[in-house]
Formats: sequence, C-alpha cells, structure tokens
Amino acid sequence: ASAGFVVLQIRKQPDTLSERDPQIALDGYRSAITRLSTLGMINPHKVGVVGFSWTCWYAVYALVHDPQLFAAATIADGLDNSYMQYKLFAVEYYPLRRQMDRIRGGGPWGPNLQHWVDAASEFHLDRVQTPVRIEAINPSSVLQEWGLYASLKLLHRPVDFIYFPN
Repeated sequence: ASAGFVVLQIRKQPDTLSERDPQIALDGYRSAITRLSTLGMINPHKVGVVGFSWTCWYAVYALVHDPQLFAAATIADGLDNSYMQYKLFAVEYYPLRRQMDRIRGGGPWGPNLQHWVDAASEFHLDRVQTPVRIEAINPSSVLQEWGLYASLKLLHRPVDFIYFPN
C-alpha cells in the first residue's frame, strides 16, 4: 500500500511563540518539496500535509498563504490559534490564553483586533483551495475544529469532518 509514497516529517523546531512560527514551517515545507522534487523523489503537485496538535497551526497557515502548495490536507485534533479557539478555550484554560496572547500580542480587543484579523488564518480561509479532512477525537476536539470546518463548508471548499468518539 505504501508503494509510490514518500513520507517526510520535518523536525519541529522550538517554538518562538510568535507569528514567525508558522512562516518558518511554511519555509520548511517549501524547501523540502523543492529538494525532494529536484532529487526526482516526488511529484511536487501531489504532496499532502498532515497537521496534528500544535502543527495544525502550521498546516492551516500554509493552506492560506500558499494555496497551491498541497494537493490534500488533514487537520487532526489541533490548535490553530484562531479567534474561535481563543473564545472557546482561553476563558478557562489560562496556559492557552497566555500562549495565544503572547503569539498575537494580546487578546482580540480594541486596537489589537485588527492584528488578529490580519494574522489569524481563519479570517483568510477564502484563499484555501486544497481539499481538507478534519479529524476530531473527543467532544472538545469537535468544538476546537468546528470553526475551520464551518468556515470551509460555508465557503464551498472541499472539506470533510470525521469524528472519532473513542
């Protein structure tokens, strides 16, 4: 079943907890695709990406900022530092709120609201062209992924939502 597949896992670098993190990952994706294509190991037009947990932020960012880069994507049970996730989880989970406030320079209020709109991928999902499979593994994961799913569905993008309750 794996004939004709190449799997590459990019080493996760220490997070800066800043807006630079997903751009660094995007540069890594581009570099890896270019190198593997140059070596004749892959067709650069048939590359997929999987974001799991923290790396969902990187994958969604890549789908928005380089819409032609991937032929398919899976977003599995992850954080994308979105406005919806902030509103759902930062209220009761202080470490997440502190992390997202550091990344975005504060909450989505007052003068910082425009920064959220400019920086958060969820406000630019109209750029996504890649078919996306979203996976949730428990009820809170459904909430966590719902903003991405609902937005892509409302934008008539190819998206599936898979729920694994156990």
